[in-house]
Amino acid sequence: MTKPKLLIISDLDGTLLNHENYRWEAAAPALKRLDQAGIPLILNSSKTAPEIRKVRQELGNGAPFIVENGAAVVIPAGTFDNAEEQVVNFGASRADVLAVLATQRKAGARFKGFEDMSAKELAKLTGLDETSAEMAKDRLGTEPLLWEGPDDELAEFQTA
Repeated sequence: MTKPKLLIISDLDGTLLNHENYRWEAAAPALKRLDQAGIPLILNSSKTAPEIRKVRQELGNGAPFIVENGAAVVIPAGTFDNAEEQVVNFGASRADVLAVLATQRKAGARFKGFEDMSAKELAKLTGLDETSAEMAKDRLGTEPLLWEGPDDELAEFQTA
């Protein structure tokens, strides 16, 4: 009987990465055992591809990874005999999301998205450094929003 192929999918913030300092060293023994057993660790996060690439580099992780809460999966070159990195979107592209949001804005919806902010402004709002804020702005299929209108309009916006 052949052994089933295994993989582990892990969230990052507050799971693999410590919630207080975003460090992963406490998980190092488990990561080493996974590596020794040939079990790929698939990172899954609300983070963007550039943000996860940075974490993967620190971890020495070469497995595919899931970005922006499942908006896309990134398959590194050589994973499945693919010569180049592949990105598979599971929903609308960011361009499509931004087009829908532009329509909602024209209809009166009041919000500010990552696209509307500079990296400096986003860093100030989120507490990220500017380099991290720039990576957070580099999105594939989502657009975080800061709602600026009244609650009753928010409900209408969510429905739309």
